[in-house]
Amino acid sequence: MTTQELQSRIESLKQQLVAKYHPEKVILFGSAARVTFPHC
Repeated sequence: MTTQELQSRIESLKQQLVAKYHPEKVILFGSAARVTFPHC
């Protein structure tokens, strides 16, 4: 999975969470959130 594909997937999941749960904020953590994950 490329960086662009992963960022797109994260954005999609974030939008789904916001639409369903209406959180005050979404906090991402981990290497994918920092875009420091190993590239495949």
